[in-house]
Formats: sequence, structure tokens, C-alpha cells
Amino acid sequence: MNHTLDPRWLNFVLLVTVQWGIGVALAGAMRARVKQIVAACAIGLLLGIPFGLGFDLLIGRNAGIFGYYLPPRAGFIFLNGLLSYGAAVATAAFFPRLILPDAASEVEHRKLVLLFWLLILGAALVSFIYAAGPLGSMFRAGAIILALGEVVAALCGRRTALAALVHGMPGPLLKFWAAAAGIGALYEIVNLCFPVWHWVPIDSAVSWPVEFVVVAFGYVVLFHPLRLIWQLIFPGFARREPRGPL
Repeated sequence: MNHTLDPRWLNFVLLVTVQWGIGVALAGAMRARVKQIVAACAIGLLLGIPFGLGFDLLIGRNAGIFGYYLPPRAGFIFLNGLLSYGAAVATAAFFPRLILPDAASEVEHRKLVLLFWLLILGAALVSFIYAAGPLGSMFRAGAIILALGEVVAALCGRRTALAALVHGMPGPLLKFWAAAAGIGALYEIVNLCFPVWHWVPIDSAVSWPVEFVVVAFGYVVLFHPLRLIWQLIFPGFARREPRGPL
């Protein structure tokens, strides 16, 4: 009987270990207290499973944007959601604000809802017409996820960094984008060393331009709904309190 560990599972273990390390390092850089880090990790583990399942099935399998080197059996999908997506959820707790303190007016709510639903429709049409195939699916899925998140925030009466950009305030969005792209770049570097996932558009195109698009924009799509969840459902994590004992 062969008891040798499949190197693909070893890659998975190493990658998720680094992912959690990145999240803890970011929390430390944000001067989070120990109990905040522990709470973020626990919530990340809980939310990682449903979020990972939805992302893997809807974006990965159905949209055909990414896949895994390990067989997509139930055990791997569960562990991937728990550990890999769980690390991303926990990391998002310490991102720059995506929802800004100022609430939008009622009229502005309706304008934002209309704007972002039109964005969904327009992005889908443009991607269908001009960017068919896996790369088109990537842009289409990303636009829909971002726009849906913005619609939810607007309906909740909250102004996001992306909505602020419409009003000529790019600073908050740039901070969030830099954090998402920076963490995404680290994830991709680790995945190059210990391959766990692969991007379908890269399989059918020149790799480095597509990899740049993934890092620059793909991880904004991943962390956008995660940061919204933290600020809408767990608003205490959105406030940067002075650091005290634990």
C-alpha cells in the first residue's frame, strides 16, 4: 500500500498556511488586538465554507474562470472553503474601509441603484459582444459581483468607496484597490510556488498579461463582497479602536 502524500495536497497545506500568515501579518500591521484576530479567524472559518462553495461552483465551475489541480470532490471543496476562502474572509476584516462613514441621501440611493444595475447590463453586453470565451466570462462575472455588492450597499443606505469615486473622491477606492491587489499578488506568487489553482483564461492566452489582469482586478472582485460583509454585518470591525491590552 502506498502511503506517500500526494504533492498536490502538500501544496494545498503550504498555500493555506501562508494565506493565514498573510492575514495575521495584516492584522498586526493594522494594530489589531488579539481578541479581534481570534474573532476574525473564527468568523472566517465559518463564512469561508458557504462563500467558497458559491464562488467555486458559480464562478469557477459554471463560468469556467478557474479550476484546481486537486480533484473537485466534496472533501476538497469543503476544506478549500474552510481554510483557503476562510483565510481570505478573515484577512478582509483588516482591509481599508470600503463603506464610508457618510450615508447617502434617499435620492442618491435611487441613482446609485440605477447606475450599478445599468453597469451590470452594460458590462454583460460588452463582454458578450467583444470578449467571448473565458476572458469575457471573467470580466462579466467581475462586473456583476461588484455591481451587485454596490446595489446592496446602496439599498442599505451606505456609500462605498466605488460610489465615492463617482463623486470625485478616488482616495478610499485606491486604498482598497491597493490592499486587494497587494494581497492578490502575494497569493499568486505563493500559488506559483505551490500550485493549487489555475486560471482558465491563462490556459488559452499569453499568461503574463492575463495574470496581471487577475492580480490588478480579480482580487478586487474577491475582496469587495467580503469587505462589505464585514462592514454591513460586523460593523465593529470597521472601527479602528485604540489598541489596548489584548
